[in-house]
Amino acid sequence: MRSGLLTVCFCAALLLPAGSSLADSFPVTSSADAGAGSLRTAIGEANATLGPDSIPISATGTIDLTSALPVLAESVDVSGPGVDRLTVSRDPAAPAFRIFDVGPAATVSISGMTIKGGKANEGGGVRSQGPLTLARVDVTQNLAPATGGNNATAQAGGIFSTGPLTLRESSVVENLAVAHDGSALTEARSGGLRALAGAVIVASNISLNNAEASSNTGTVLASIAGAKITAIRATPNQRAPNSCPTIEYASELKIAKTGTRITSIISNIILTTDNVDRLELLAAWEKMTGPSAE
Repeated sequence: MRSGLLTVCFCAALLLPAGSSLADSFPVTSSADAGAGSLRTAIGEANATLGPDSIPISATGTIDLTSALPVLAESVDVSGPGVDRLTVSRDPAAPAFRIFDVGPAATVSISGMTIKGGKANEGGGVRSQGPLTLARVDVTQNLAPATGGNNATAQAGGIFSTGPLTLRESSVVENLAVAHDGSALTEARSGGLRALAGAVIVASNISLNNAEASSNTGTVLASIAGAKITAIRATPNQRAPNSCPTIEYASELKIAKTGTRITSIISNIILTTDNVDRLELLAAWEKMTGPSAE
């Protein structure tokens, strides 16, 4: 088991906000799970209104969810009062569901809150199919579980994104992907973050996330305990090193296996820069090589 912290900082011109002109505002004034002034009601109202909207949250404390929130189906800016003032979490006694789910037609920004306790086999905390910006958000203690069946596959305890993702001044910490007892395949992918359509990561921490897989039959794979990002978006005029290394990511990886072989074990952040002209790896690159030349 290994543990540690990586801070990765990228500069980017495009941060994918929900929109500069917001048609309607649906304030959240209550930390109740449902009812007037609740987050659940505000999302429903925003979904029913065409065009980009805003959901400003003045409520503080914990919004304790007993069922899944509506999918964020319309473009919206959800802004909370701060990570230390507002937590949106799943009640531990509630059925499994993720905290936020972004639909493919929506461009969404979420800021100023902690996202905690979600449970879904693909993106326990957040799943996004459209452009998503997370700013000043803590994504923590979320779970992606999978058990039994032919293929038991769990991925991204924290964030699973198939649309462009921006993570700014945020943290993805202590999330878990765990898979058990698939008859043919048991696989846990990316305990913290899995961004399949690219990501801009700005001054954000990804640390102490886990991937665990165990089975007595079939193939067992636990990969990329921290994050996998399949493309990095960057502006074309940034300074860059001559090559972009794979960055060792000291998160945690656990594999328990009896009976058959382990296919592979990967505990890195993998940064693939295909089709990107120039990329600046600020904190990470300078940590490995010293300050970059201008």
